[in-house]
Amino acid sequence: INPLAEIFNYTIWRAIAFVQASKLIAGGATVWEEGTTLKALSSEPSLRLAELQGEPYFWTKVGEVESSHYIDTYATTVPTLFDSTATSAEPHYFQVIAHGYATPEHWCSEAVAGRSVDNLAPAAPSGLAGAQVYDPAGLALSWGPNAEADLAGYEVYRGASVDFVPDAENFVTSTADTLAIDEGWSSDGGYWYKVAAVDVHGNVSSFAVLAPGTVSSVPTASLPAVPLIEQNFPNPFNPQTTIAFEIPSQQDVTLRVFALSGRLVRILSLGETHTPGRHEVVWDGRDDAGRQVASGTYFYRLEAGAFAETKRMVLVK
Repeated sequence: INPLAEIFNYTIWRAIAFVQASKLIAGGATVWEEGTTLKALSSEPSLRLAELQGEPYFWTKVGEVESSHYIDTYATTVPTLFDSTATSAEPHYFQVIAHGYATPEHWCSEAVAGRSVDNLAPAAPSGLAGAQVYDPAGLALSWGPNAEADLAGYEVYRGASVDFVPDAENFVTSTADTLAIDEGWSSDGGYWYKVAAVDVHGNVSSFAVLAPGTVSSVPTASLPAVPLIEQNFPNPFNPQTTIAFEIPSQQDVTLRVFALSGRLVRILSLGETHTPGRHEVVWDGRDDAGRQVASGTYFYRLEAGAFAETKRMVLVK
């Protein structure tokens, strides 16, 4: 007798761990032991207890396919519980059972093992944008977060044209955040940027692309027309105070502290190059030798290009 003529449908079963089986049993699942009658169709959760390679395994039904006299082979997709990786190389075990029209009749296939490998890349990052920043100086790249649960982070590349190929030579940085700052950027560089999402299995998304002409910059109105130095805060102070200043362009800055007599007490910056924008420097009330200075009035002087200004501060103890 042709067995295909006697088959009503097929059920697909996956082996599961004892812990998972215990949860299903606690939730009311029926356990069918090997050799007992199997129900081809059942609305209730069910488990099979059968041996695999001499060891007892629990099996749960994960799929069902109708039989047809006109089909020679069958195929279906069933979920796996995890991806096989270097740290988790365990296979998945599956088995197919053919059920006859008479309820007790069934034929079990041999168990087949397979490994699930994640080869699905994440979606490309969305909303890639770039804005010039000044502290630190460079380009701030930002984009929207990906929704993939297995996301590892993002990779950023910089090239000279839209068709540049991302590689180790033009790699900028990798980050788990949705923000990256490229301090190698310049406004006249004509740089293109490509950002990709990467998952924990090394799958790389397609690239989000940022063109040079789409980079925004800080409005000039937000920067002072000439350097300025603010009053230190707090003032009077003990034991330290903050001195803030702003410069309209990249300049070499010297900031020094003098005693009331005019004696140089501390050099906080000596010709150091600073980017446009606001900067803060903390003075801890010590001289260049690291000694705590006495209470009294002191002056701090900022020099930036042709600009120079002096303000007074008071240290109290």
